[in-house]
Order: sequence, then C-alpha cells, then structure tokens
Amino acid sequence: MEKVYRVPKMHCGGCAATVEQAARTVPGVRSVHADPTTKEVRVVFEENALNEELLKQALERVGYPVAA
Repeated sequence: MEKVYRVPKMHCGGCAATVEQAARTVPGVRSVHADPTTKEVRVVFEENALNEELLKQALERVGYPVAA
C-alpha cells in the first residue's frame, strides 16, 4: 500500500534525505520518497503492518512533523 504525507518544513535535498532515513527506521516501511518541492513524502508499506503514529513520531523526532 502507499500513502502520501505533507511535511511543510522540508525545504531541500538534505531535509528530504533526513526524512527518508527516519521513515525507513519504522517497521513495515518498504520504500520512501521525499520531495522537497511538493513537501510530500510518499511511503510504500506492507499492508496492515505500518503504525502511522510511529511514522509520525519518527519524522517529528528529526524535526519534520507531518501536517494535520
């Protein structure tokens, strides 16, 4: 499955790399692509295996909270 999250504080390639690295640490995440131009993070995950709260916490810990 795939889901897109808005991350407004992501502004550059360095930000995107940090977001991608943090998201990959969450169990169930298969792949992630962060686009600083659109400020979106596309996450591909195993169906019924992703804890969205853990994903949001991982991004917030590195300074890039998901928009509500």
